[in-house]
Amino acid sequence: MTPRRPGNQAQRHRPVPGAIAESQLDDLVTALGLRSWHRRSAGAGAHGQRLYDWARITLRPPAPGRGRWVLARRRISDGELAYYQCYGPARTALDELISVAGRRWQIEECLQAAKNEAGLNHYQIRRHDACYRSP
Repeated sequence: MTPRRPGNQAQRHRPVPGAIAESQLDDLVTALGLRSWHRRSAGAGAHGQRLYDWARITLRPPAPGRGRWVLARRRISDGELAYYQCYGPARTALDELISVAGRRWQIEECLQAAKNEAGLNHYQIRRHDACYRSP
């Protein structure tokens, strides 16, 4: 048996206070009525507008004037769900949350392009000096 040291797995992966488990989210989303879902675009993609059904679930706000939500995205073709945890001003509109969630795709595309240009898509670099030895 190995001794428990600070920073081991059990201590690094503690549940976040106030966090919701995915099974609880599934139950909350299932309980939503049809009027809670709104078909909106998450922005332009490679094949046109990225349309999804979106719903927002309000959680207990962490501070006055602030809002905390779970933004649920449902794929139109097969109903697959994805969740976003959101935090911001209490008066944040649903369309603004969707817009911010949609920017994730643009950021990932940009990061992938930068990795390709720098040649990092073929190598796993663990130290900074390894970058200079790469062909």
